Amino acid sequence: MSKNSIAILLFIILTVISCKDNPTASEQNNIMIPEFVLINKDLTFTMGNSWGNPTEADEIPAHTVKLSPYYIGKYEVTNEEYLCFVKDNGYKDSSYWSRDGWKLIKELNMIRPIHWDSTDTPWINYEYASKARMPICNIFWWEAEAYCRWLSKKTGENYSIPTEAQWERAARGPDPGRRFPWGNANDMSKYNDVGYFSPTGYLKEVGSYPEGKSYDGCYDLSGNAIEYCKDWYDFWRDSSYYKWCSEQGIVVDPQGPVSGKVKVTRGVQNMLSAIYEVSREITTTRRFLAILYNPDGQLYKSPDSTHGFRIVKTGL
Repeated sequence: MSKNSIAILLFIILTVISCKDNPTASEQNNIMIPEFVLINKDLTFTMGNSWGNPTEADEIPAHTVKLSPYYIGKYEVTNEEYLCFVKDNGYKDSSYWSRDGWKLIKELNMIRPIHWDSTDTPWINYEYASKARMPICNIFWWEAEAYCRWLSKKTGENYSIPTEAQWERAARGPDPGRRFPWGNANDMSKYNDVGYFSPTGYLKEVGSYPEGKSYDGCYDLSGNAIEYCKDWYDFWRDSSYYKWCSEQGIVVDPQGPVSGKVKVTRGVQNMLSAIYEVSREITTTRRFLAILYNPDGQLYKSPDSTHGFRIVKTGL
């Protein structure tokens, strides 16, 4: 065998070894795909507060929902995962953005999240979430939507922000469901409370609380970042939407009200002080909101430092 042939053979062997050492093919293409949990069992479940006090008016009435199988993020989307979108001209390609999302980032001259800098570790000076494996936060709902559109286009899969029903099923598990992702008793050692009782007020790296994971194996469904959902939440219509769902008997893959000015958020931190209130704030049925439009219908131009997201993959 000639020296050239030996050299070529060694090159091929080294190339194969190198490919095996690479974590995923997607990383070779500068894409980091979040880890997922498959939810394909116990897809008919009770949504809403079915346990009684403490309860909120927008958590009732409890009603029956049937979902199609789906994957949901094992963790909240991290800074390093979101960076792939930014580096791939995510803020320069209008095809990833809804009309209002594109309008917003143009008005604000955004080419990355509003708190990031232009370095290779753009989150490093943002004390609230300054590490690669901490959740991306302080972003608008439209940024989360654009990330999902980008990832879908790059992979050929169907990624999106989870619907409220998908999020709640992942958090509470199969009927009769859990009041908290880990069980029915509040345990402040099992989640990162960024609010009143937090010693730092900062996010932590995803997966830092393994004992707080859900029935299906999702992390940080209570605490850490507050998570965007796909559904609209409307002050004047939302409670009637739950009532409408209850009247249907079984609602299949609910999408929420058809319009609104704010979006549903889930997985809140404790923002109050009393233990009773802590237990109310972090339950699997607790609902909050993220403002997308001001009362006059204009785009809301200030993201919330606590807001991040996880994603789902559908069309299995």
